[in-house]
Amino acid sequence: MSEKNGNANRIYSIDFLRVIASIFIVLYHYQIFGGYYLDGTINFAGGKFDFSTMVEFFFLSAGFFEVSVRKCRDMKFGTFIASKAIRLIPQVALSVIAYEILALILEKIGYPIAFTISFPGSVITALCLHGIGVFDNPWINGATWFVSVLLLCHIIYYGIVKICKKTKLPCVIPFALMIALGLALKILKTDLPFLTVYTGRGYSMFFFGCILAYLIGKEGIFAGGKSSATYDFKPGIVLESVLWPVVIGALIAHLSPAIIPMKGLLLYFIVYPGLFVLFGFGSIRKFFNFKIYGILGNITYDVYVWHGPMILLLAVIMHYFPKIQMSFTPVIWAFLICTFLVGTAAYYLVDKPLNKLMKKE
Repeated sequence: MSEKNGNANRIYSIDFLRVIASIFIVLYHYQIFGGYYLDGTINFAGGKFDFSTMVEFFFLSAGFFEVSVRKCRDMKFGTFIASKAIRLIPQVALSVIAYEILALILEKIGYPIAFTISFPGSVITALCLHGIGVFDNPWINGATWFVSVLLLCHIIYYGIVKICKKTKLPCVIPFALMIALGLALKILKTDLPFLTVYTGRGYSMFFFGCILAYLIGKEGIFAGGKSSATYDFKPGIVLESVLWPVVIGALIAHLSPAIIPMKGLLLYFIVYPGLFVLFGFGSIRKFFNFKIYGILGNITYDVYVWHGPMILLLAVIMHYFPKIQMSFTPVIWAFLICTFLVGTAAYYLVDKPLNKLMKKE
């Protein structure tokens, strides 16, 4: 059974995971900017777990739902990419304007900033061309490199689907090749157009999400002839009883001080996909069947895009109110709440009107 939110099928338990992942990413960048370390508690930056890898979960989720919805099979390229660009680029462009204004204020009051304020850099970032190796990344609202790589993944996915449709080649073959390419780029750390560590992170997980959707979707081995868009797959008690220990064991191994070659693969190809399947389709799903997670899931992208400017805004506030410290727990909670409020406003004031406009056309 699929939860409904508007006209789209939603899995509220996956939305729950996306909300948690977005919180962790926000706190990761928050702590990096704050430059503090806390004893006896979780450190989102500099701790045992690298919370920046939550971006990989978002790539995985994006690839899975791209295949599940199957929008592009009969769509023209312009229509397909416009639907993605309208959803992703406006928020980045607006956040860049806010980021640069706040950076100018910080520069004026003598606060050190780790990037160069530049109009060309702002344009490159606003157009989401900054994270794919074509231009030097100006690191203006740096976390949005994810958006430029995500758009590139969608474009490549469209090309693969169209080619496979004409040649009758199974899509899983080029998807697997893209995963291999992504892993190679991460290992080799190349810095060429479309072939960077960042695009490697996107390729490996986005197209793994595509393969995961094929496994449990209409054309997959677990499908039973049903469309993946209905999300009717259930792993069953046997698979769940195996998958839970495997996921937990892989996470423990990843966090252990033992020297394990390429420990990150445990996280990317066992822990994150395992949690995705268990929460999205396992028996635990019923405990997260609440619409609030769907509402929050809708704004996770906006929260991600806007948390950079919010950190700079906090830095401006701290300049005028020096008693405020980023390491204070009340400040952390207040920052999170305000960031989600800004993300909510951005979604309802920008995303929803643009989506309605696209549907009318």
